[in-house]
Amino acid sequence: MRTMVMALCLVTLIAASAAAQTTSFTYQGKLTDTGIAANGTYDMQFKLFDTAGGGAQLGSTVTNATVQVTGGIFTVQLDFGNVFDGNGRFLELGIRPGGSQSSYVVLSPRQAVTSSPYAIRSLNASTADLAMNSTQLGGVAASQYVVTTDPRMTDARDPLPGSMNYIQNTLTTPFGPSNWSINGDGQATGTVGANFINATSGYKIAGKKLLFGDDVSQNVFAGIGAGTSNTTGGTNSFFGNQAGNGNKTGFRNSFFGGGAGFSNVDGSSNTFLGVNSALGNTHGNTNVFIGDTSGPNNTTGSNNIFLGYMAGNPDQGTQVNNSVAIGTNAAVSQSNSVVLGSINGINGATSDSKVGIGTTAPAAKLDVAVNSGHILLGDPGCSPGFNGITFASSFVACGNYSLLGNGTDTVVSRPTGGALYFREGNTDQMAIATGGNVVVQHSLTVNGDLTVNGTIGGVIRNSTSPQTSANFNISGTGTANIFNAGTSYQIGGSRVLAVNTGSFNTYLGNGAGPNDQGAANSFFGANAGAANSGQTDNTFIGQGAGRNNGTGDPGPTFFANRNTFVGSAAGFGNGNGFNDTFLGAGSGIANSSGENNTFLGMDAALHNDSGNDNTFVGVTAGANNSSGFNNAFFGESAGSTNQTGFYNTALGFQSDFGAANLTHATAVGAGSVAPVSNAVMLGRADGSDAVLSPGNMGIGTITPQSKLHVTGSGIVRARINSDSNAGLSLSLGENLKWSIATVTGGNLVLFNESTV
Repeated sequence: MRTMVMALCLVTLIAASAAAQTTSFTYQGKLTDTGIAANGTYDMQFKLFDTAGGGAQLGSTVTNATVQVTGGIFTVQLDFGNVFDGNGRFLELGIRPGGSQSSYVVLSPRQAVTSSPYAIRSLNASTADLAMNSTQLGGVAASQYVVTTDPRMTDARDPLPGSMNYIQNTLTTPFGPSNWSINGDGQATGTVGANFINATSGYKIAGKKLLFGDDVSQNVFAGIGAGTSNTTGGTNSFFGNQAGNGNKTGFRNSFFGGGAGFSNVDGSSNTFLGVNSALGNTHGNTNVFIGDTSGPNNTTGSNNIFLGYMAGNPDQGTQVNNSVAIGTNAAVSQSNSVVLGSINGINGATSDSKVGIGTTAPAAKLDVAVNSGHILLGDPGCSPGFNGITFASSFVACGNYSLLGNGTDTVVSRPTGGALYFREGNTDQMAIATGGNVVVQHSLTVNGDLTVNGTIGGVIRNSTSPQTSANFNISGTGTANIFNAGTSYQIGGSRVLAVNTGSFNTYLGNGAGPNDQGAANSFFGANAGAANSGQTDNTFIGQGAGRNNGTGDPGPTFFANRNTFVGSAAGFGNGNGFNDTFLGAGSGIANSSGENNTFLGMDAALHNDSGNDNTFVGVTAGANNSSGFNNAFFGESAGSTNQTGFYNTALGFQSDFGAANLTHATAVGAGSVAPVSNAVMLGRADGSDAVLSPGNMGIGTITPQSKLHVTGSGIVRARINSDSNAGLSLSLGENLKWSIATVTGGNLVLFNESTV
């Protein structure tokens, strides 16, 4: 059961029998539902209490089923027994729709029972025995009760005839101005006139509600049946018979005209103006329909604007949103669309509408009048099957310039004797003149075949001598013995080959050497020398070779860094290093300012940054050197430990050093490691390598006199004597020499010069 909030206005009437008085009495009340007089049948339940709130119930509960309520008025018989003893009595009413099984809704406050029922106290009627003498009243002569001689009964005093102190019954002349108030319902069969009549809930004519308004819901309904079904809808304005008749919960609606918004249930924020406008709308919101029967098929569509008789969606099966239809019988069948005018045969239309801008007599679907001419869209006089745009100085069907199309072909049409111009900045670029002659003022790009019937001039022709400067574009495959480009070649819009004869630069590869400021440079490979700005005498070969060349601090040799980088990413990071030669993928890739270096081999000097005057030969040779200088490493991974050391030499596969910062260290042989600075290591540290020399070897001397000639403070000399005896010779300078030798027979012999 829906919640019912009702105000109860009670008028008590007594219809007790004079012959046989009982405790039963007639009770009449007025029932309103949200300010509107109720109609229909209701189940009612009455209880009597001794206080206005709480207290004790007196007598039994009286239930009346299916009580008829008409115009808010109902009448019931109640009997609570002999409970009226002169003290206050209060009636409580519970109510529900007739035949409902739901609980009763108790109305508040309780209503005080007025004095009429207390006529039941007939036990005091014995005091009327004295009334048996009709000439007396309580034994007193009647003449003593009625005074006829008082002068006030005959002199003039209010209310005088025609006085303003009471409402008088007149037939023709309006009664003078006065205020009056009637609590309850009233009925007039004639004409009621007043400057201002204040009705609590509404006005009726012939029992039918004509006008209703209240401050709570802020609704205003004017017209028979207007807003009849409204329950909780608020801030609505319905004017016209049956306007908004079905509205229940919709709010902020404005319906004007008989039947406007008749079926609306919960649609809100709508404006419907016109008889039967939005007749079928039930749930649509924020619509504006103006015109007799406008929007007849809209039921749930929202955010639409329909202006004109029958304007709107063509049928109820096609609901649209956010669409506009303007004009009598204008129809729109899809959302988010605007339609201007009617279309013959659709939505009851019998003709097509034309739209004019700047003209009162449009000649086409859309006619825009401008500069004494017209732009016609959908000119009906064009070639059969074609639709298009006509640019006309007068209404000659397709007799002026037109742009036409039939779904397959597009046609630009011009009048006989005219020319078709293509302009830029009001300057002719190309023209198609009478007879089909084409004049092109600038470069013309032709993708495909070009057939010319007649003379062609101003184009690139087959010739060995240079022609007028022009651009051309060829899509397809072409051949030429010699192809002469003035500055560069591009593939896919990217320059791949450029030769600058003035600065002696040659660039080959996508993005190679894009800057032409330097001179005598040769860059080959994608992005080779890409950042070069003003450097000269460089040769970079390989993808990314010398990519960043010229991005460092200029320095005194900035514009002549004479580098040669060969290999993918070789010298990639070089900024302002000069006189460097890097050969091998990744060789010198991190070098930024190192100078006079030679790195040969993949990833040779991989991490060198600022080291100078180094020579590294071999895959990853000197890979970890960062700032070391004047080093020479030969062999794969040779000198891999060195980072900042200088004047070091490593010869052989993985020949290396004992620390990253040694100086004047020499490692000779595969796997040889010089442990400290100022040392020479021959072979591996485990002694597994033999040093062989077929001739004399000197240590401390450049003129060795024996197989091993060691010179220090004295002389230690090992040799083979003339008698083939091996020995050791000791001497001080070139003075007297002593020798120790083994001779034949295994004897040890001590010599002084040649004396045993």
